[in-house]
Parts: sequence; structure tokens; C-alpha cells
Amino acid sequence: MSYRIAAMPNHVLMRSVFESLGDYAANAVRRLPREWSVDVVVCAGDLFARNRFIADRTRRGLVRPRLRVYFPMVAGEA
Repeated sequence: MSYRIAAMPNHVLMRSVFESLGDYAANAVRRLPREWSVDVVVCAGDLFARNRFIADRTRRGLVRPRLRVYFPMVAGEA
């Protein structure tokens, strides 16, 4: 909200939204071992496979996770 009040350009606002989504996903993955018996997490679907920025932001939020986390990419993309 503060970005909008400060009349930030749309690209700055959108970057902030994507960063927040990545942080939220990383937080959810970090909570999994506390709430479930989990060994491996696969972050899949369009949110991660087609948006490298969100997938990378999520990875950065997973500093030394206690479980294996995979981010499969869509076939043909690198």
C-alpha cells in the first residue's frame, strides 16, 4: 500500500508483489516439517514453473531447509 501512496511506477509495485509471493511460498515450505511428516517438497505449477522470479525468490527464502525442495521447469524452458 505504501508503494501506491508514494506513486511508485507500476514495475516497482509489481516487483514488490512478486517478491511478497516468493516470500510467502518460502515461509509455507519452511512450516511444512513442523506441521507434517514431510521429506520432499515439489514447488510446481504455473506459479513456479513459468515465473522464474518467484521461484528464485522462494529459493532464496529457503536458507538451509531441513528437507529437499524441487522446482521443476516446464519442458523446453531453461
